[in-house]
Amino acid sequence: MEEKLEDEFDMKVAEDFLEREARGEVETRPIEDLFKELDL
Repeated sequence: MEEKLEDEFDMKVAEDFLEREARGEVETRPIEDLFKELDL
């Protein structure tokens, strides 16, 4: 039961992300940029 809830949550998060991406509300960048910003 718990695994099903986790799967549903994951699908909802992915769906929300794709909808926001389609509206141009999401900005992504390479992970290397984040590492530089965090001095890693």
